[in-house]
Amino acid sequence: DYIDGTNILGILTFSILLGLASSVLEEKAELFREFFKSCNEVVILALKWLILFAPIGIASLIIEAVFEVNDLGESFKQIALFTGLCVASLLFYGTFVLALFLFVFLRQNPIKFFFYFLEPMLLAFASTSGAVCIHKCLDICDNKVKMDNRLSRFSIPFFIALQADGIFLFNTRINKKKN
Repeated sequence: DYIDGTNILGILTFSILLGLASSVLEEKAELFREFFKSCNEVVILALKWLILFAPIGIASLIIEAVFEVNDLGESFKQIALFTGLCVASLLFYGTFVLALFLFVFLRQNPIKFFFYFLEPMLLAFASTSGAVCIHKCLDICDNKVKMDNRLSRFSIPFFIALQADGIFLFNTRINKKKN
């Protein structure tokens, strides 16, 4: 049966094969790798521009939704309750559960990690997507956490695409075993 939609598994498999082939060819594939590095820089710049104009589009969508509501007071009350519940549960999860994992499994200071990743977390929260802070997370992993960049460059985009948690625990644990 034909299923309409994007073939994610095919794209992922083809991407992995391209990466493996370019690493096997070493110097012959240097131009190929430089092309994709340049593409990465172009996409990051375009995303930064989109982030600058996003508030205008978001405000337009909010204004349109507000005009369609009959009982504005009750709607804001329900939205405030929902928002408060979401923020409280995310704060509990982020400050206690993930901190406990960092401390128990890696014997790392969770406060240090929170300060390292505060800016990307706020950026992801403000934009409702972790994808916009990939470049910031990669920079922190390279310069502050001193993680192997092969691990961070694979796992950060992969797990952000899957919306999975624990990415930094996994990477830091592997990096710690290497040293």
